[in-house]
Amino acid sequence: MADVPTVWLEDDNGRSLFCHLEYSLDLDGKTYGLLQPVDAPVMIFAWGEDDDEPTILEDDEELQPLLPTARAVLSEQNLTLLETAVTWTVEGDLPELEEDEDEAERNGGAAGSGPSAANGLPHRRDGSLEPEDLEPEDLDDDEDMEFDEYQLLAHFFHDDCEYEIYTPIKPPFAFWTLLEDGKPKLLSLEAMEAVEPLLNEAVSQEFDLSGEG
Repeated sequence: MADVPTVWLEDDNGRSLFCHLEYSLDLDGKTYGLLQPVDAPVMIFAWGEDDDEPTILEDDEELQPLLPTARAVLSEQNLTLLETAVTWTVEGDLPELEEDEDEAERNGGAAGSGPSAANGLPHRRDGSLEPEDLEPEDLDDDEDMEFDEYQLLAHFFHDDCEYEIYTPIKPPFAFWTLLEDGKPKLLSLEAMEAVEPLLNEAVSQEFDLSGEG
């Protein structure tokens, strides 16, 4: 397999993110790149007292007070939490996926016996995205990418509130940027809404062609 090129992305706050450049496409005289972080992205969810499901935290003001505790619990698994651009990431080897009881019964094994088929593909660490990993239906023109499957990395308490740290598994975390002189530049929300459907359609067509070969 050919090496996937890598690039550094920097946001307006001076934070950077090391990424694989999975695809580059020309559209209306501009070049866009589909980036996938080299390190595993992480998301922090908060549980409320009466919540049936946790709520993802996206506001930096909510996340910053949690940073020391989140770093501490992840370090117990030899994972280093990084304050990177676009998304926080963890550096290190992710723990193996555990098989849930229902999936274990279908496979004729015991829970925890190996990577879970219910969790889809293990998070790729080689920087390669294949068409079956990021399928056309995952690139929806009408809504933001939603993750069907996550892996729980850690949970902790802060100020009597419970939090959980997850990494998305499927579809892989990837996003579009503008490429200027080979360097990625974050798109504004308005620009993203305008070009993302067109870029996703172009990738979907490429997947269709590769499937015919």
